[in-house]
Amino acid sequence: MSRTGRSARLAAHEPTPRLLLNLSDIERRGFKPGDLARIKSRRGEIILPLEASEEIKPGQAFIAMHWGARSLSHAGVNELMSSAFDPVSKQPELKAAAICIEPVDLPYRLAALRAADDQAQADEQILQWRTALAKLLPQAAYATVTLAGREQPFVVLSMAHATPLPKALCDELIRLLDLEGSTAYNDSRRGIIKRAKTDAASDRLLGVLLAGETAAAGWLQDLMARGAPVGELRRWLFAPSAKPPLAMASVGRTVCNCFGVTETQINDMYRQGADLEAVQAQLKCGTSCGSCLPELRRMGAVVKVAARVAG
Repeated sequence: MSRTGRSARLAAHEPTPRLLLNLSDIERRGFKPGDLARIKSRRGEIILPLEASEEIKPGQAFIAMHWGARSLSHAGVNELMSSAFDPVSKQPELKAAAICIEPVDLPYRLAALRAADDQAQADEQILQWRTALAKLLPQAAYATVTLAGREQPFVVLSMAHATPLPKALCDELIRLLDLEGSTAYNDSRRGIIKRAKTDAASDRLLGVLLAGETAAAGWLQDLMARGAPVGELRRWLFAPSAKPPLAMASVGRTVCNCFGVTETQINDMYRQGADLEAVQAQLKCGTSCGSCLPELRRMGAVVKVAARVAG
């Protein structure tokens, strides 16, 4: 992540640290996708959100090894792994470990998004923010800082804690992300602090901080990724709503990094009856490096199965 981790475009394919499980394992343990969980082995423990994946068999789990202390409030999956290594090659045993997954109660949430004011210096600016934010991650029980966006990159901060984070930390985040002169909402009784900054010329959303109530963080991130004008959504930026008040399709995870094609675009075509060849012809996904072809084939198969079941 010292090189590829500096590219928001590459991060779009695997946008955030998470533990992947088969949906049956998530439901059997009483979790929902997106829930935070404590993941423990005999050597250590970490906290990550859970996500369902059809590629993971029941009884198995997967965490990408590239997420570490650059992006998390802990060192990532390596905290769970054995220190054993091969005596000849010195290759460490970092591939497998037995784990248990437990609920964790971290009700206080904080989310922040920040794009550069000047697109000509966007890459440099968001990397500076990410470096500064990474130093603050250990102050929360769970925290992560990642990059998002393609043509207009931005930094994404998420925090969760058992109790409200100190106001001094929120003030530091507002100062660090240059949100001091932005639109503000404060509810000291409930410990809620919110800030939003838009560009006067383009009406594009440049920055958001939500502390104490973060329901809208997901669709606000989609809005920022689109780079679309805020328009009528302006009055809803601080609304405690997990769904956008106006119709706005989710951008979705990027499947093809070469051409920036998302799972939403691909699934839409498959549901309309297109086959893989037609999807590639129109969207170009899988026609360059080809690394996304296995996922494209899997997505097509999933849509066909769902159509047969529905029919």
